[in-house]
Amino acid sequence: MNRKSHYDFILIDSRTGVTEIGGICTVQLPDKIILLFSATVQGFHGTLEIAERASNAQQKLPYDRQRLTFIPIPTKFDTQSEYELSQKWLDLFSHKLGGIYKSWLPYTINIRDFIEKTKVPYITYFSFGEKLPVLEQGTTDPTGLGYAYENLAGLIANDFDEVETFIYARDKFINKAKGIRIPIIDEKEKPFKIFISYSRADTQLKDILKSHLSVLSLQKNITFWDAEMILPGEKWHDVISKNLKSANLFLLLISPDYLSSKSVVEFELEKIIDIALTEKKIIVPILARPTNWEHSQISEFQMLPRSMKPISLYDEKERDKIFIEITEEIKNVVEKVAREAKEKTEREAQEKTAKEEAAREAEEKAEREAEEKAAEEAKIKREAEEKAAEEAKIKREMEENAYEAAKIKREMEENAYKEAKAKREAEEKAAKEKTEREAKEKKKAKEIAVAPIVNVSPSTYAKFNIEVASEKHCAFAEEICREMEESAKVRGTGIAKRSPEYVREKMREGKAVIAMDEEKRFAGFSYIESWSHEHFVAILGLIVNPKYRRSGLDRYIPKIRKEKNCKTHIQFYTMIWLKK
Repeated sequence: MNRKSHYDFILIDSRTGVTEIGGICTVQLPDKIILLFSATVQGFHGTLEIAERASNAQQKLPYDRQRLTFIPIPTKFDTQSEYELSQKWLDLFSHKLGGIYKSWLPYTINIRDFIEKTKVPYITYFSFGEKLPVLEQGTTDPTGLGYAYENLAGLIANDFDEVETFIYARDKFINKAKGIRIPIIDEKEKPFKIFISYSRADTQLKDILKSHLSVLSLQKNITFWDAEMILPGEKWHDVISKNLKSANLFLLLISPDYLSSKSVVEFELEKIIDIALTEKKIIVPILARPTNWEHSQISEFQMLPRSMKPISLYDEKERDKIFIEITEEIKNVVEKVAREAKEKTEREAQEKTAKEEAAREAEEKAEREAEEKAAEEAKIKREAEEKAAEEAKIKREMEENAYEAAKIKREMEENAYKEAKAKREAEEKAAKEKTEREAKEKKKAKEIAVAPIVNVSPSTYAKFNIEVASEKHCAFAEEICREMEESAKVRGTGIAKRSPEYVREKMREGKAVIAMDEEKRFAGFSYIESWSHEHFVAILGLIVNPKYRRSGLDRYIPKIRKEKNCKTHIQFYTMIWLKK
């Protein structure tokens, strides 16, 4: 469905940004883009960037499209509390937005004036809740939000055309947007206002003159104003003063009543002459009825009709002819004034364009110089950074070399330590092996030396079972301790008292010999003590069950320890005991 054929306007509300929907809504769909922004650096420059990106993107489309029109609108703009600051922002807007406005805004319109007219003010009251300014405040207050919204709606409705009328005749522009048709012949020009000054006694002549002049309003953008247009309740003094200031041409109907009216002469006529002299506006006196005008204030101005014959003295047929002549004369005056105004406007526009061009060239030159300076500074900075990077590289290489040297030194020290450790361990191992070898040789020599002394009776083996004590003999520990204690008492000296746990420990360590009879009862016991790393050994605790005393068992317990292959130190010291 072609939506444009069903609706007058299609409004697209989309957030901007680097997204697919943002690109569609700012490049492909719209004919015009209204850019709403606030007085912040980020917001304003972001708006300029969006306009530039959207314009560039549209030019790259594979099909022809009418060029996008951008309308920047400042919003939330406060001119009440921060007047000076707001003026600086307006200067910035008019300067930076020139490139956007020049594509569609008439050159006769001052950009700042247009921004002033279209800005949306900040009203604290409407910052809270969901109030609608157009409904609550209306659209008549120039400082209100409703008035600003109506301006924007009128521009959209009129397709951003006839902007001069919007600037100079805002109400007429808004009425046209609303569909209220007012005869406008040439709305591109500012309306030319003719002020008619007369006496009430000459009202009839004034009406005839306006009827003849009305043909001008059909051909030109001309309006007329006289005192009869004052509305009931209005202050005639204020209304007259306002229309005097806005008039471009003054028509004076001269008559005895006009020159004798104190209110006309002292208030209206004096103001007209003052405005005409100070603002270079034209006064055209028209001689309505005979009077002595040569001695009045208007004697210096060219009178109509040029025959100097009062209009009232002409008959009815001749009177229309005179009014036509007067209308033609006024038409020439209007055209002359309009032509001079147009030339002045064009001249001012050219001067302004020249100034703007000069300012733009100066700005471009300044920007170019700034860019060159920035480029030079960037070059110096880059060279400094490269130099610093080179120095850092050299420093890093030196540090790496130092680290590598330290690493090599550490590895050499570690290798030296490992070699010294290995050497020390080898020496310790060699010494240990030597010691063990010497001990074995010494042991072997001693065994050979004492071997002939050993004399074991075969009957002893048959009667007793003599072996190295172990865990299985721990049950006899208490009995052995009792026998030790009893033997000591009988002898009076001898064996020290030992605890059963001590005896058990000797049994578990294999440092004891026990003799068992045929009925596996305790017959005899002996253990050894060593000190100074077993360099010194003593055979202690030799005890024989009283039942087997004088059986020779006390002599066989040490001897059997060797024959039963008990531990080396027991064997060695058993041989010493046997030798003794």
